[in-house]
Formats: sequence, C-alpha cells, structure tokens
Amino acid sequence: DQSDLVDKLRDFVQAPVQHGKMDGIYFVRTYWKGTDTQAHAKVHGFTYAAIDDFTIIAIQAADNEPHNQTTMPVLDAAAESFRSQ
Repeated sequence: DQSDLVDKLRDFVQAPVQHGKMDGIYFVRTYWKGTDTQAHAKVHGFTYAAIDDFTIIAIQAADNEPHNQTTMPVLDAAAESFRSQ
C-alpha cells in the first residue's frame, strides 16, 4: 500500500504516475523517494501496479543510498520482465 510508504518515510516525494503495458497487461508505475525515519537512510524505490481480471499485481522495490545507484536499474529491469502465467 503506497500510503504505508508515506507514513514510514519523511520527505516522501512521488514522481508522476506513468502508464504502460507489459505482456499485454496495462500497468501504472511511479518512482518515489524519502527518508526512512527508523534507519535514518535515504530510500529510493518504485511501484508497478495492475489489475488483470480478478488478480491484483503489485511489484515494488527499494534500496538505500548510495546502493540504489546500482541496484535500482537492475530491479527495474527485472520488474519490466514480468510475464503473466
């Protein structure tokens, strides 16, 4: 739930929602960042979401600075490789 992120992260900023299609399913995607108040670390992440008939699909990933510079592109590519079963 995206609202959980807002509650857990200080200075939460969300990029505009993007729309696209993966494996024939329409998804929305947003990138976000904020400061984890418990870990005292800056966090970057993304959320993909879709509804396919009666199935809700959510793909999320996040990592702390400075590791996000290398991990997030790989995680984003993995999310974009989604294939329905």
